[in-house]
Amino acid sequence: MKIHTEFQQGSDEWHKMKLGKISASSFYKLLGTKAARNKYICELASERITSSKSDSKEYTNFHMQRGNQFEEAVREAYKHKTFYEVEQVGLIQLNDDVVCSPDGLVDANGLIEIKVPDSYNYIAQVLDIAKNGIKGVPNEYYTQMQVNLYISNRQWCDYVLYNPKYAAVGNGLFIYRVERDMVYKDTIEIAINESIKTINQYIIKYQEAFQ
Repeated sequence: MKIHTEFQQGSDEWHKMKLGKISASSFYKLLGTKAARNKYICELASERITSSKSDSKEYTNFHMQRGNQFEEAVREAYKHKTFYEVEQVGLIQLNDDVVCSPDGLVDANGLIEIKVPDSYNYIAQVLDIAKNGIKGVPNEYYTQMQVNLYISNRQWCDYVLYNPKYAAVGNGLFIYRVERDMVYKDTIEIAINESIKTINQYIIKYQEAFQ
C-alpha cells in the first residue's frame, strides 16, 4: 500500500494514476448487476488499452460540482466539531490494480468521507440513519467506505453529510461513524480477483480480434 501526497485529487497526475484501476468510488458496480459489472470492467479494459480516460468519466453533474464546491468547507467544519486533524491525500494505491481517494485521513486509524446531497436526500439519509443505523447508509457509499478502509488498512470512517440550506438553520453537518467490516473484506477480495482476471481476459480477446 502506498499513499500519494505529491499530487492533488482531480489533478492530471491523479487522473493518470487512476487509469485502468479499480477505484473505491465505483466498486459498488462490481457488486451490482451483471450489466453494471460488465460495463465497468469494459471501461477499465478500455483505459488500459488506450491509456486514456473512459468517455463516461468525462461526465459531471450539479451534485458532483456542489460536492467539490463545499468539500473544503465541510472538512473544516468537521475538524472544528470533532477536534480531529484531517490529512488530505491525493491517492492511496493498494497495488497496480486498485486505488482509492478518501476525503482525508483522520487520526491514526480513521478516514472521512464527505457527501453533499440535495435537501431532500440530506433529510432522508439523516432520518434513515437515525432510525436504522448502518443500514441507512446507501449501499454505494457503504461499499466505497469499506473499500477505502480495506485499501488503507484503517479501522473506521466518519460518513459526513452536509447541506448548505440546513447549515443555515444550524444543523447542516451530520456525522456517522462506520466501522470496518471484516466479513465484507472477503467480498471485496473476491470481487477484486475476479474483476482483474476478467479485465485481462477482455484485453487479450480484444487484441486477438485484430489478428
